[in-house]
Amino acid sequence: MVARQAPIFALAVPIALFQLLTNKSYLLLKADGFQMHGIRKSRLIPWSEVGTFTAMTLPNPVLALIPKWIRGPGAPKMVFFDYLPGVQSHQRLRSLNRTLTGHEAGLADTYGLKAEELAKLMNDWRSHFSAP
Repeated sequence: MVARQAPIFALAVPIALFQLLTNKSYLLLKADGFQMHGIRKSRLIPWSEVGTFTAMTLPNPVLALIPKWIRGPGAPKMVFFDYLPGVQSHQRLRSLNRTLTGHEAGLADTYGLKAEELAKLMNDWRSHFSAP
């Protein structure tokens, strides 16, 4: 079991150190959509392409992949969302995400907020800026 976790650890440590030391991980909210910035910048995801944002605990099979000493006590909450019908981008990744978490996508971090607060903020922006 430890041997299988070593590659995950080997990838996770440099990413975590980069984000911790550079403070370059942030979420950019704009009238036309949102972008997650970290090791690399994501594409702009338009508000008109996404449905409701939901705060939820990661499902147990997903948590089982993360060693307890990395994730800490308890189950962390994340903010997840699904794309609206007709959006064609990243179909394979969205399908894998739905299998693992029940949702097509999620935010990379909670950016200093509680997951519920961030989900509400994202839903408020989506409601205000998405086309009627």
